Amino acid sequence: MKAKLLTLLFLCLLLGGGILYDYSAVPPQKTLGNFEKTIKKQEAKLAPVFPFQTLDGRIFESLEALEEPVIILNFWASWCVPCVVEMPDMLELVKEFKGQVALVAVSIDGKKSDVEGFKTKLSQRFGDVVDSDHVYWVWDENKDISLKKFNVIKVPETILLDQKRGMLRKIVGEFDWKGQEIRKNLLKIL
Repeated sequence: MKAKLLTLLFLCLLLGGGILYDYSAVPPQKTLGNFEKTIKKQEAKLAPVFPFQTLDGRIFESLEALEEPVIILNFWASWCVPCVVEMPDMLELVKEFKGQVALVAVSIDGKKSDVEGFKTKLSQRFGDVVDSDHVYWVWDENKDISLKKFNVIKVPETILLDQKRGMLRKIVGEFDWKGQEIRKNLLKIL
């Protein structure tokens, strides 16, 4: 009995330490660093081409099929606290930029029902922007997009794409999507 209790205690400490390490390993980013240099030099590597289907059934052959000039490609999960925290702010950006910015929200959740449930709760709180034509909810069931195309192993991870679908900036971890810096830089891309 004592051995089982000690084993259970050890596993709880190990799990708790892992969660704490995971959350603190990549602190929230406040700035985009040398983002302006990337935009000016047009050094952006093109994003991989991949087909995807949204939760509402729309099918796209690639990101190039989207009409919006700028794409926020966000890899997230409903169980990820920083992902859940930053999602409303990204949706607000999409709403603010009125068709000039798209959000492609690629979920790595294990079950499609988890993604749909999260989206439903978000719709109840934030209304029409969640179901906007400029928000593309994608469930990456087999991790074909996240892991195989973009090598995403930790969420949230976000990539800003320009009109040519060049990857201008990769943001690993939580980011301040409410700040003026992101708005200024999105305007520069446009």
